[in-house]
Amino acid sequence: KTRAEFSVQLPGQSLFEIEGRALSCALAAGGGRVVRTAEILGITRHALRRKLAKHGLSAEVDDATTPTPERPRS
Repeated sequence: KTRAEFSVQLPGQSLFEIEGRALSCALAAGGGRVVRTAEILGITRHALRRKLAKHGLSAEVDDATTPTPERPRS
């Protein structure tokens, strides 16, 4: 596993604001994918979805509900 590196400035920001910025950075590093972003943060997909909802954020791609293309039948 690789972890994304990002910096967050602390002075004058609430923990809520810091968490929101960290989530945004991790989402960008994970390409907007829930599974990848959760792996980067070291949390479950469920926990990530709860945190995203709390901050009014959403993932571009929800890996669990993205349909996979059908394979050609032989």
